[in-house]
Amino acid sequence: MPRNTATQSLATKRRGKLWPRIYERRYVSGVVGYVVDMGKQAKTKRARLTFATKDEAQTFAEQKRVEHANEGTLGLTVSCAVRREAATCAVKLAPYGASLTEATEYFVEHVLRYRTGPPVGPGLCSRAFGG
Repeated sequence: MPRNTATQSLATKRRGKLWPRIYERRYVSGVVGYVVDMGKQAKTKRARLTFATKDEAQTFAEQKRVEHANEGTLGLTVSCAVRREAATCAVKLAPYGASLTEATEYFVEHVLRYRTGPPVGPGLCSRAFGG
């Protein structure tokens, strides 16, 4: 069933050339700022960033458009800190031929499982090791 043209134009506006929305904001002091409204990203709050000049706001908006085109919506919901950490971890794992997924699965299976287990007392350790 073909989509309604009004729905198509709305979808295009949401993630098309008009996304993210840039609007002018006048502060009480009379200073004008420019807000880039990224909209609601997945389960996070609405992201709005403020810039001093319209050129800065347009540059940032264009970077986000390119990022969205390259990585999709998921790329926008992952913070820069997490991306940086993932890149650092991937470099550390590369010599061993391991991926981040493999390392995460191993960590969950061999480390996190035992964090929820009962604590081992000193008496149990001495009996187990003959001490």
